[in-house]
Amino acid sequence: LQLSCRQHSKEPFLADTPESFLKRPEGGCNKPCDIRLKCGHQCELMCHNYDFE
Repeated sequence: LQLSCRQHSKEPFLADTPESFLKRPEGGCNKPCDIRLKCGHQCELMCHNYDFE
Protein backbone atom coordinates (compact mmCIF):
# COMPACT_ATOMS: atom_id res chain seq x y z
CA LEU A 1 0.00 0.00 0.00
CA GLN A 2 1.49 3.34 -1.07
CA LEU A 3 0.83 6.09 1.48
CA SER A 4 1.93 9.66 1.87
CA CYS A 5 1.68 12.08 4.73
CA ARG A 6 -0.18 15.38 4.59
CA GLN A 7 2.97 17.50 4.69
CA HIS A 8 5.15 15.53 2.25
CA SER A 9 2.50 14.20 -0.14
CA LYS A 10 4.88 14.08 -3.12
CA GLU A 11 7.05 11.49 -1.36
CA PRO A 12 4.95 8.32 -0.83
CA PHE A 13 6.18 5.39 1.22
CA LEU A 14 5.37 1.72 1.12
CA ALA A 15 3.34 0.37 4.03
CA ASP A 16 3.51 -3.34 3.39
CA THR A 17 3.54 -4.68 6.97
CA PRO A 18 2.16 -3.55 10.35
CA GLU A 19 5.75 -2.75 11.31
CA SER A 20 5.82 -0.08 8.59
CA PHE A 21 3.66 2.08 10.85
CA LEU A 22 6.04 1.64 13.80
CA LYS A 23 8.68 3.46 11.75
CA ARG A 24 6.36 6.50 11.73
CA PRO A 25 5.29 6.82 15.37
CA GLU A 26 3.88 10.33 15.02
CA GLY A 27 1.58 9.35 12.16
CA GLY A 28 3.47 11.23 9.47
CA CYS A 29 6.47 10.08 7.48
CA ASN A 30 10.08 9.77 8.59
CA LYS A 31 11.17 13.24 7.45
CA PRO A 32 11.56 16.39 9.57
CA CYS A 33 8.31 18.36 9.84
CA ASP A 34 9.82 21.79 9.02
CA ILE A 35 6.41 23.52 8.94
CA ARG A 36 6.56 27.22 9.80
CA LEU A 37 4.93 27.88 13.18
CA LYS A 38 2.92 31.00 14.08
CA CYS A 39 5.89 32.26 16.10
CA GLY A 40 8.02 32.21 12.95
CA HIS A 41 10.19 29.23 13.90
CA GLN A 42 10.22 25.94 12.02
CA CYS A 43 8.88 22.84 13.75
CA GLU A 44 11.81 20.65 14.80
CA LEU A 45 9.76 17.48 15.35
CA MET A 46 9.68 14.53 13.02
CA CYS A 47 6.74 14.65 10.64
CA HIS A 48 3.45 14.34 12.54
CA ASN A 49 -0.26 14.49 11.82
CA TYR A 50 -1.37 16.71 14.70
CA ASP A 51 -1.25 20.36 15.77
CA PHE A 52 0.06 22.20 12.73
CA GLU A 53 -0.27 25.50 14.56
